[in-house]
Amino acid sequence: MNTSEIFFLLSKNPKEESLFEIFESINFYTCFVLVIIGLVGNIAAIYLLISHSISCKRSLRSIKSSSYLYILSLAISDSIFLLSHFIEDIIPEINRNSNLFQLVNRSNFFCKLIIYLRNSARICSSYLVVLFAYERFVVINFPLKRLQYQSKKFTKKIITILFITGFLSNGYTFFINGLRKKEQHEKSLEGKISLNGDNLECDVIDKFKSIYDYFILTYTFIGIIIPIILVSFFNLFIAKVLFERKNILLRNLSKQTNSSYLNTSKNEYDYESLALNLKESKFTLTFNKSLSEFEKNQIKRQQQSLVESPCKKLLQMRYSNNYNSSPKLRSINLSHQNSKDIMSQKFRDSGRATIILIMLSIFFVGLNFPYIVSWCLFYIPYQRGLLEQENIYFRYSFVLLSEILHIANFSINIFLYCIA
Repeated sequence: MNTSEIFFLLSKNPKEESLFEIFESINFYTCFVLVIIGLVGNIAAIYLLISHSISCKRSLRSIKSSSYLYILSLAISDSIFLLSHFIEDIIPEINRNSNLFQLVNRSNFFCKLIIYLRNSARICSSYLVVLFAYERFVVINFPLKRLQYQSKKFTKKIITILFITGFLSNGYTFFINGLRKKEQHEKSLEGKISLNGDNLECDVIDKFKSIYDYFILTYTFIGIIIPIILVSFFNLFIAKVLFERKNILLRNLSKQTNSSYLNTSKNEYDYESLALNLKESKFTLTFNKSLSEFEKNQIKRQQQSLVESPCKKLLQMRYSNNYNSSPKLRSINLSHQNSKDIMSQKFRDSGRATIILIMLSIFFVGLNFPYIVSWCLFYIPYQRGLLEQENIYFRYSFVLLSEILHIANFSINIFLYCIA
């Protein structure tokens, strides 16, 4: 449903028309800013992700892990959506009187192409989030399959299949959309809307309007509602597993702390008993005059053994360190340390990818859900003629406001990249 139809329905109520114009202005200027920020941010993210040197000083090979490939693909599809939305909805509204800004209303093929690109990119973006969530779900719940689902080859294959499927499934837009003549009530609305000279607009072709409702409802259900459900499902299970592992880790740390405390107490007790024995032997030698020479020598040997026992431990530790400092063992220790560092880095990357997914999922569900609810509450009753005159403005105003959140969903990749 286009803006001119809404104006026609509200033209009998000047107050509602004025309020609608306010909401429309808020929608236009906010979406304009969001689209510009999103395009600049996504293009910057694409450039940084494929460049050979970036701020975090990683090589290109390490950047192309599965999570970075998903973010890169998401930035590309979001850029396509934002650019097509900018050409179709933003530019024509800059100046309705000028044919210069009516790009999609002058070429039938360009009209079809822009709608096709926008619908295809929106589906690809939604299911990229789903695939990213599924990959994290499998990696966390089934660690033995980590190598398969985190491999670059597997990820590239899945993303390629997704883009091919997404673009092929929206081929119907080339048949049902195109330039159509504006209806009589759209040509002049008390001078409030000036149309281009040809009185043409990019929309659903008249002869396909009867089946358009089925296409748009199917597209909305498959392209947005199902991805929201799947992303929520995967993230709930991921959060459950991470919460359980956190509790297990805390219990293990508590046991290790208690064990180290007992070992420390034992060592302190050993040294205290050693010092006490030395003091007792010195006291005996000093004040006990009745001891024979043999007994005194025996006590001195006992003192010497008490002193030498910790020294032997120190010598053994030093000897073992010198032994380990041989070139061969040093290389073994170094390789072992390197493998530990690599594993530690992989765990950090996995944790970082999970954090990115959680934030991406929160944005995806939180920004799309209000738009879908408001759109369904308006579009379905309106098409069936169930809305009263006063409710049309009220419900469509919520569609305009929630559309701002929907557009914002495609403008956040640069912030996710900064987190990564």
